[in-house]
Amino acid sequence: ETRIVANFDDLPGCSNGCVIRVLASDGVNTGIGISHNFNVPSKVPSAEILFPGDGTTFQTQQLVWLQGHGFDPDDGFLTGAALNWESNLDGFLGSGDELQVSDLSGGAHVITFTATDAEGNTASDAATIHVDGSRPAMDLIVVPDGVPSRCVEVTIDATDEAGGSGLASVEYSLN
Repeated sequence: ETRIVANFDDLPGCSNGCVIRVLASDGVNTGIGISHNFNVPSKVPSAEILFPGDGTTFQTQQLVWLQGHGFDPDDGFLTGAALNWESNLDGFLGSGDELQVSDLSGGAHVITFTATDAEGNTASDAATIHVDGSRPAMDLIVVPDGVPSRCVEVTIDATDEAGGSGLASVEYSLN
């Protein structure tokens, strides 16, 4: 090929020091061409939550493992303080591509993962997770009839406690 098209959207950004150098050879002789200095705009980073998935439910005090991926075309893979985790309920959770938390409050959390590059550009990803506040409350009322007791009526009252994710089912068995 005697011609190539470079896509600058795929190249890292640089200020006024960018040049293109071309070498062409016939096998014996080599010609060199150098462009004038030019700019390539810096790129914004990308952020992606790998785990937990949107809609995941955890129990109170359960260890929640947060995993994310941050990349910037100019800086490469982002790590440490360049990656931050936040909850809309509990605020700042920590930094890094992996974080383990076990003290999330009960309720629906929007977990936001933010990647910040060296120039201060940011990108974020978010996932909604649910942390159950407590187990459902259960009342069981048995009304006996006579001696020896013979059950004639049982009332089951199950309710979701504050911060719970709602009752999915109420089941019973009779032995």
